Amino acid sequence: MEIDKKLDGVQITLKADALDTLVKENVKRFTIDTDRMTDFGFTLDTLKELNRQTSGDIILKVKKTTVSSIEAKATIGNRPVYDISLWEVKNGKETKLSNLNGKTISIAIPYTPAKNEQPGNLYADSVDGNGKPQWITKSSYDADQKAVIFELTQPGVYGVGYDAKMPAFTDIENHWAKDNILFVVSRGLLNGTSETTFSPNTGMTRGMFVTALGRLAGVDPADYQSGKFTDVKADAYYAPYVNWAAKTGIVSGTTDTTFAPDTNINREQMAVIMKNYAVKLGYTVPKALEAVTFADNASISSWAKEAVESMQQAGILAGKTNNRFDPAGTATRAEVATVLWRFVEIIIDPQTANG
Repeated sequence: MEIDKKLDGVQITLKADALDTLVKENVKRFTIDTDRMTDFGFTLDTLKELNRQTSGDIILKVKKTTVSSIEAKATIGNRPVYDISLWEVKNGKETKLSNLNGKTISIAIPYTPAKNEQPGNLYADSVDGNGKPQWITKSSYDADQKAVIFELTQPGVYGVGYDAKMPAFTDIENHWAKDNILFVVSRGLLNGTSETTFSPNTGMTRGMFVTALGRLAGVDPADYQSGKFTDVKADAYYAPYVNWAAKTGIVSGTTDTTFAPDTNINREQMAVIMKNYAVKLGYTVPKALEAVTFADNASISSWAKEAVESMQQAGILAGKTNNRFDPAGTATRAEVATVLWRFVEIIIDPQTANG
């Protein structure tokens, strides 16, 4: 691999034989650190896809750029923005690669939030050829890396955006989960319980939890208007999301015909649904941490044990004080906000599991 640096950009060459070796050795994850510009993370699937597309060298080009449209300036402003492109080189000729065929490259854009910026409201933005910006819901500010992280599905222009709209919640100011709450609210995954409250310590209903997951997945409610549960009213806000989750195999209900949407979700149910969500949507959940035997392990239902261990090892769900998991304990709205934020971060970059 070679890194060629210019003042306004960086060019990385991944040699054909190096790519062959990475694939042959089944390297699960390969990271390139470009020092102050953008870092790249490749999973084995992405390396295989690149190898399938070309037998030549691969070049990654990152070039500093600016945005000119009013919309893009409003969201990105003076924050970093880069044109990221992918090329194959064969017989000395460079050809642009435009499609990763559903595979992704993890990107980290170094950034230090300004004094008045809330980390939970920082995003990655993609900017199309007409200068129209698009928020990337599955993006996050990672404080350990001091970078905005996201998954790139195709080459293009990407920058650091900020959602300046701040909810007027009076009950999260000194809460341990404040940043995580702002993360889910700014992305439209969860709303407040009123204009001025988020109610971080109250329970989260099963219907609302599944709705947040459906929004994270980008589900179109119009596609899931009918379902099998008799206790999910067709006009309820959560109905299409519960129907989607049931059809996709993410939830199975409390019986064959009931879902209990207004009952609070408990922590072991949350673990099972999160694991199903990852599996059904094709995400690889890392085993980043050592498995923990919780003090109340015997209280975890047999049907939830595997999911609890999987989510704990991934760093998505943690135990409580005195090494308890509290499986039957209600998952609070703050805990759910944290689990959604952790999931997004860890799927983009498994190394954040230790954070």
